[in-house]
Amino acid sequence: MDAGKAEMTRVCVRCKKNLADDANVCPHCGQDYRPVMMGHAWEDERTPLPPIGGALIALSGVTHVVAGLLWLSGFGYDLENSGSRYEELYWAVGLALILVGVFAAFVSPFAMTRRRLSLSLAGGLAALGGGTMAVMFTLSMASGSLGLVGVLLIALARDEFVD
Repeated sequence: MDAGKAEMTRVCVRCKKNLADDANVCPHCGQDYRPVMMGHAWEDERTPLPPIGGALIALSGVTHVVAGLLWLSGFGYDLENSGSRYEELYWAVGLALILVGVFAAFVSPFAMTRRRLSLSLAGGLAALGGGTMAVMFTLSMASGSLGLVGVLLIALARDEFVD
């Protein structure tokens, strides 16, 4: 160091002792002054896709439950003249739709909060499958479509999930 130049110093923010201006670490307390390497800006960005996908899966689940109740009630069908064979079919489809709907609605918060990707996708696929199972009702088909869109949105944002 030149005798004519004074050494530049600064004060440590932690221990309040002097340290050289170009020091990366305080020799007294170990405070690290090296710059933190920042990740890419797009790594921290969160898209609205998982919450939207989760909401669509929840809506799909609710409509599945409604469609299942309609199947159980025999809404729009003449159960008196169709025989007991069809009545059992309506009950089976109705119960299956209700179970699928409850499962989809139950797991949808996982997608909305970006947790448990596999469970979120399973709920969407269940909702999709329930919609294809009950093609006789437009409500069920629309519900299955919501499940499909929900699955696609969640799959597109799979990197945002914490398992």
